[in-house]
Amino acid sequence: MPLELTEDRAVLHGHAEITEAEDLLAWLRRTPAPRVDVSGCGSAHLAVLQVLLALRPALDGIGNAQDWRGFLAAARPQETE
Repeated sequence: MPLELTEDRAVLHGHAEITEAEDLLAWLRRTPAPRVDVSGCGSAHLAVLQVLLALRPALDGIGNAQDWRGFLAAARPQETE
C-alpha cells in the first residue's frame, strides 16, 4: 500500500495515487503535529503534492532530492531535514 498511517506519522511508498490524497488529507487534519515520510515515495500524483504543500506537515526524507521531493524542499526549506 502506498500510504501507511500511524498515530503520528504517515509514510508514502512507491507511487502515491490520487486515492491516497483524500486519506492523507483527512489524516493530516485530525493529527496534531503530523510527520510525513516521503523517502520511499518515488512519485506522487499532483493531488498528493498539493495536500502536502497546503497543510505543511513536518516532512522526512527530502534531503537534497533532485526529484519532486526537491520541489517540496524548495517550497519549505525551514522544515526539511
